[in-house]
Order: sequence, then structure tokens, then C-alpha cells
Amino acid sequence: MVGVAVVALVALTAGLASQGQRDDDALDITAVFTDASALLPGNEVKIGGVTAGVVESIDLIEGKAQLSFSIAPEFLPLHRDATAFIKPVSLLGERYVDLDPGTHSAPLLEDGGVLPAEQTGRLADLDEVLDVVDAPTGEALAATLTTLGVGIGGNGAPAAKALDRLPAAMKDTERLIAVLERQNATLSELVDAATPVARSLGTERGARLDGLVEGASRVLAATTAEQRALEQSLQALPATLVEAHARLASLADTAEQATPLLKDIRPVTTDLEDISGELDRLSRAADPALTRLTPVLERAQALITQARPVAADLAAAAPAARSVTASGRPVALALIGDETKLANLLEFIRNWALTTNGKDGLSHYFRAHAIVSEETLMGPIPVDTPLKDVTKDLPAIGVPTAVPLVTGLPGLGDVVRRLPALPLLDPDSATGLTVHQERDLLGILLGGRR
Repeated sequence: MVGVAVVALVALTAGLASQGQRDDDALDITAVFTDASALLPGNEVKIGGVTAGVVESIDLIEGKAQLSFSIAPEFLPLHRDATAFIKPVSLLGERYVDLDPGTHSAPLLEDGGVLPAEQTGRLADLDEVLDVVDAPTGEALAATLTTLGVGIGGNGAPAAKALDRLPAAMKDTERLIAVLERQNATLSELVDAATPVARSLGTERGARLDGLVEGASRVLAATTAEQRALEQSLQALPATLVEAHARLASLADTAEQATPLLKDIRPVTTDLEDISGELDRLSRAADPALTRLTPVLERAQALITQARPVAADLAAAAPAARSVTASGRPVALALIGDETKLANLLEFIRNWALTTNGKDGLSHYFRAHAIVSEETLMGPIPVDTPLKDVTKDLPAIGVPTAVPLVTGLPGLGDVVRRLPALPLLDPDSATGLTVHQERDLLGILLGGRR
């Protein structure tokens, strides 16, 4: 009691303070309640959970409570279909007024407007609910609440999700009930039709029904025993259906291809008798030729016998040929797909041929075009060496115009002029190389011969 009095005193003080600070633009409202018990002046008025004002006074007129309160201007406007409900703040007994501003399409509520009792209400408290039940029912309810609290302990989040989904489930239930109501006549007919069946099964003290249940039990037991095999069959069923679909599609393609052939054959079927007569005459005329064919076949058999070693050699060389083909396939694919790469390869082959087609009395030699200058020759030599100082006073190196491949080296012009002419490339070859050079280059590109 002392705590309630303190709460009431604090609420009254807050209400008086709020009245003293009231904004002139606030909206004064009177709400009529059939029951406003446990509500005191100074209790808060909330809109959307935010305090919008306080209860200024509570008057009892003609058996109904009339609450006067002001709504701050930032929570306006209010509409004439606004509703107000008294709700508990906590289990200690404190209350507040939960105000709903109403719908936007409704007329506005003017200053001094009244909310009738049809638009107000009060939520029942837990102690009021417990007072209307008798002792056994109260004990059972207490046990239920205790058990419910133990079950929900630590499961608040799943319970909240379940409560969030409950309205949708209730809507589905309402739709189901509506469907059942529309199908009420059908359900009645179903019940009427099932009644004779139930009576028939109920005769002989339920022996028929017992037999039916026993048979169903055996079927279920057999199904359970073969559950593993059934699951495997069901798992293999999708793949089987996919394979069957592919086979049917292939069969459909075959049928589509065979249809024109059958259409072409159809005219011939009427002439089968004439065709068979011609074949008979042809076979008779071919008998002498077939009789003389025996020596030819014997000669062919001898030729096949002689060709067997060649076939054996080809079979022995087949792995090497496959290896070379496999090694050359990536190169060929890379060159065919890109014209630039093929051009670069042919240019490389041409340049390689130019540098390797010369030979002397010993063997082929490698010819290269090098551009040499004082900087390239003396660059690696340290600056402080005597040789570096000597080279500074040397005369400039001349470049003989008759030697395009050798430049920058003094004294080599005359030597090069006395060299014999270099052999040219093969003019009849697609790559410009000789057969021997092409074979060697192919071996280099494919990683050597095997």
C-alpha cells in the first residue's frame, strides 16, 4: 500500500508539472471509459509507445469514467475513429493509456473532442483472471503457468518466432474453416456415406475392423522391413528417370531420322516382286563370274599374307606416331586459333633457316647479325682501368657498307668480301627450309624424337 501511494504521489506530481508546462497548441481530449480502475491522474498517455501526454483528471459521470488529457502538438493530428485502451505498465499495478490516432481517411478530431465508450477499453489484469476461477482450476492453472515458464526458459527467441508466425497460421485456419463451411453439405454426404461402412465394420464385435487393422499392420511392418531397399530404389529413381528421358529423346531423334527413309522406301515396296525377279536374273548371270573368282581370291590371300609384316611394322610404330601427334596437337591448336602466332612461328622458322643454312668443310655454322659499338664492347670494363683510358684515343671504327651482317668490327670487311656466297633457302618449300631442316626443326619444337 505504501508503494502504491508513493507511485500515485509521484504520478500526480508529474501530472501537475506537465500541466504547468502545457503547450498552447496541444489538443484537449475527453475519453469515456466504462471501467478506469487502477488508473490515476498523472498516468502517461502513449502513442506508439512514446509518451504524448498525461491524464489530467478522472471524473465519474453517470456511472462512467471520463478521462481528460492533452496531446502534444508533435503527435497530431488525431482522427475521430481513434481508440484508447488502458494497459498495465508492470505487475505492480501502474497503468497507462495507449492511444491509437486512427485512420488517415477519417475526419480530424477537434480540440475538446470526445472519444465514446465504444472506442475505449481496458485490458484485464492477471489477478482479475485468477479471481474468477475456483481453487482446483487455479491450482491447475498455476501448475500450467509454472510448467510453461520452465519450458520457455532459455527458449525465448524460438517462442517469439512462433508467436510471430501464429497470426499467419490463424489466418490459414480461418480460411480452412471457411472452406469447410462452404463444403459442409459435402462433408455431411461423406459422413452419411461412411456410416454404413462403419456399421458393417462394427458388426461381429469389430472382428472385421480388427482384421482390417491387422492387415494394415502387416503391410506397414513389411514396408518397414524393406525400408532400406525402398529408400535405395527411391534414390535411384531420379537417375533412372533422367536416363530414360535421354533414351527416349535419342529414340525420338532416331524416329525423326527414320521417317523420311521410310517415306522413301514406301514406293519401292510395291515393286519388290519385280526387284526380286531382277535379283534372281542377276544372280544367274553372276554365277560364271563367281566361278572364275576363286583364283583372284587366292591371289588376294597371298597378297594379304605378304602385307602382314608391313602391318606389323605399322602397328609397332603406332605408339610413336600417337606420341608425336599428342605432342603436336597443343601446338597446332594454338597456332590455328591465332593468325598472329602462326605468322610469328613462320617468321621464326625463316630467321632460323637464315642463321643455320651455311656450312663449311666441317659442318653447318651459326650466322647472326650483331651490332657492336665501343660502348657495348667496353661497357663491362670498369672506368678506372688503364684499358678504358687507352680506348678513348683510338680512331673511330668504320662500318663497311658491303657487309650488312657484320658491323662495328675493323678489318672484317675485306674478309667478308672474300667469303663464298651463302646457299639460299629451298624455293620450292612452303617454309623456305630444306627437308632435313624442317625435320630437325619439328623435332626441336616437339621436344625431340622418340
